[in-house]
Amino acid sequence: MRAIQEIPDFKEQRNSATVLWNFLRNYLKQDSRFLKATYDWFHYRWRSKNFPSRILDRLKDSKWMPTKDGALKKPGEMTTDQLLDEFSSASELIDSLGIVESTNQREREAARILDLDHNTLELYRQLDRIPEEELKRFLADRAERQKFDLPKNAPSNPIQRAKHVAKDAAEAPGRKTEVRNRSVAVDLDAIKEEAGQYLSQQYTNPDGEMICQACKKALPFKLNDGSSYFEKVEFLSELKKRHHQNYLALCPNHAVMFQYTNGSRDQLKGMVIQARTNELEIILAQQPGQIYFTETHLADLRAVIAAESEHDNGAGGDDE
Repeated sequence: MRAIQEIPDFKEQRNSATVLWNFLRNYLKQDSRFLKATYDWFHYRWRSKNFPSRILDRLKDSKWMPTKDGALKKPGEMTTDQLLDEFSSASELIDSLGIVESTNQREREAARILDLDHNTLELYRQLDRIPEEELKRFLADRAERQKFDLPKNAPSNPIQRAKHVAKDAAEAPGRKTEVRNRSVAVDLDAIKEEAGQYLSQQYTNPDGEMICQACKKALPFKLNDGSSYFEKVEFLSELKKRHHQNYLALCPNHAVMFQYTNGSRDQLKGMVIQARTNELEIILAQQPGQIYFTETHLADLRAVIAAESEHDNGAGGDDE
């Protein structure tokens, strides 16, 4: 093996290594014990133990295998996809030398055995990159949807029902409008517009997709102008002033859940102050959930809370 290493020209190294490879392959075909050694001893009965031969140890510990990138490597440092063509057809020798089968080759062999086409194999590759817990949630959601039956309600007498509906429609009251006085927050629209710009900046990922802070998924649809639709929902309703940082970017579903089924509303302010991560654990619709914040948004919220608290304390001092 040292003689191969000392040859200055890679082409000649390759030729010499090929001669050695063919010799090893042919000899191994004739005698499968060629690269093994056996130790026999007697203790009450004859016993024996096989272990790698000295020549196999030398083959494995020497850099003599030419690779596709034009270098010599130890067999144990190689994978099968690095083998040159003339070294790729001796599986027993490859295993004996400790050459590791490449991932691509294992995949191709599995695909051949299972009769999988290229598209199916690529699908398996993509599934393999998804975290196990995320796959389990997907499968559980899918199973739940499959168990869910859509309501079916067919009229027993379609003709008679159509007559009743037509009669009710003809007697339905007309639309009426009247002018009424009501109080409105004059600054709310401007604050929500500013919040929309702020949230778009905070929750749009490098691919240009904006996410919902609750489900952490891409928002479900875009408006005709190409922008993502989201609900701008006030986060801490107890703050006395309006702040554009005090809004969440939520998909329509989680916007309703946050406003009407929020089981953590009274603890939100304390959660923000004490948060050690970017996610707050909350209860929505009687189920555990999370609200995700960017580091900037979380820091801004804390600054807003601190400013209001300082203002309240200062106001209290003046009253005394």
